[in-house]
Amino acid sequence: MKNRKKMREQLKAAYQEMAEMTNAWCHKVCAGVRNGGKIGYCCDRIYCDSVREEAELWEEKVPRYSPRNGLLDRTLLRVNGSCGAPPHLRPLCTIHTCDHMRMPPDIHDQHCRLREKIATLHYWLFIQPQEKKHEREEQEATGPHS
Repeated sequence: MKNRKKMREQLKAAYQEMAEMTNAWCHKVCAGVRNGGKIGYCCDRIYCDSVREEAELWEEKVPRYSPRNGLLDRTLLRVNGSCGAPPHLRPLCTIHTCDHMRMPPDIHDQHCRLREKIATLHYWLFIQPQEKKHEREEQEATGPHS
């Protein structure tokens, strides 16, 4: 259990690092050129729905609309164009790089390595346990093999 907790923290940290990297490029390139200096150009309500699914996986609550936290009604988008969900609950948005970003090779390489780390941690935390559970259920349903 301790190992899973450590992996969860590593995965959250990796998502945070990825968000900082992609947000910097989004602000610099896409938001400045395409959306009058605001981020959120690529946002869509469908991504808010995926945040709700991720929150279930992480067993966390999704931020709710409130005038105090600046969230717009029925979305996680804030008035300033930023997202109200933490990076680990919005993996599609966190990892996303649009065609307009064109990161320099060294930043692009760092992005790819971090994306691989995230995928590996995500597999061991969430997918592999479900695969094991499914295998056990199949074995129980079919009985012992002779």
